[in-house]
Amino acid sequence: MNRYDIFSNWEYIEDYFAGFEHGEGEGTKVRLPHSRKGVIGFGENEKSSSPVYGYRRRLDVPQYWEKQRVFITFDGVVENAVIYVNGMRIAVRQSAHPRFTMEVTDLLEFGSSNLLCVEIIDSENTVSPCGMYRGVWIETTANTLEESFARLIEMPRIKQSMVMPLC
Repeated sequence: MNRYDIFSNWEYIEDYFAGFEHGEGEGTKVRLPHSRKGVIGFGENEKSSSPVYGYRRRLDVPQYWEKQRVFITFDGVVENAVIYVNGMRIAVRQSAHPRFTMEVTDLLEFGSSNLLCVEIIDSENTVSPCGMYRGVWIETTANTLEESFARLIEMPRIKQSMVMPLC
């Protein structure tokens, strides 16, 4: 498994609009982690002009990844997020504080530039660090992936037990 951090070269837009996920318009260059409310972990009293904002990043996907499986992991996005790859809506996450991963192999154009976009719907929480407040990375694996988080272990059956006092 190979991991590629994609913390830099993101574009941020304060007022999300339809078409941003297709590459229209321009955003401000930012690096992750990023919060629309200032310092990560601390809210500000002033509210932003729009409750919907967004991030996007170009991904240059090598041709040789075509023989692998490709996953994108978001380590922390607040609050509600809609994920797009090449303009196609692929996931909706509500209250997406926890890390989440999605496979994007079949959505990528190998050997060319792809567009990853995150539309975020802000909450009224003034303390929460709304935005992409942790990292994002891509993982590539072999075409066959074995998930082995838990395996059944055969244990011999106990046929007889005996309790012996210690004193």
